[in-house]
Amino acid sequence: MFLKLQVFLFAPILYSIVSICRVEARSSSASDSFETADIFHRLQIYTENAPKPVGPYSQAIQFGRTVYVSAVLGLDKETKKIVPGGAEAEAKQALDNLSAILDEANTHFANVLKTTVYLHDMNDFLAVNRMYKEYFRHPYPARTTLEVSKLPLGAKVAIEAIVGLTDSWSVKHATTTDATGATEKSLEEIHM
Repeated sequence: MFLKLQVFLFAPILYSIVSICRVEARSSSASDSFETADIFHRLQIYTENAPKPVGPYSQAIQFGRTVYVSAVLGLDKETKKIVPGGAEAEAKQALDNLSAILDEANTHFANVLKTTVYLHDMNDFLAVNRMYKEYFRHPYPARTTLEVSKLPLGAKVAIEAIVGLTDSWSVKHATTTDATGATEKSLEEIHM
């Protein structure tokens, strides 16, 4: 009877210890595979066909099968100034610049999953929307539109995007960056 009572009392504790050991063993092997895999490499996407960044950031970063495009302004790449003509003209130029970055990443507007549109004045929403519909088709990407107090260089519009990549893709030019931020090498063509 005493032995049955001990087994009854200690069985749940023993089961818990065995379960914890199994979980630790699984997480140890999972972290080992993450350490040896190249999943922590980032690719910097850059094109001369869009304006250079106006600060310490990249035009876009590819990580895994996702490209994160920084907010794009309606800058003329030659003059490095905001195009004249108001929010609609700026939206058109921003979307042209976004198109150049997407081209460099060897993708297109159909693969855009989400955009964030920043407006200096929400009254420009309809004008920007007209231009937006010229570039995106149904099913439209998810979108957030925000009015902000100020944008860089006095812009009225900025558009950022998150883009999914297909199973077979390549970028024309990118730079790999490891998890520490060290640039490893420039790549002319990358196949995932």
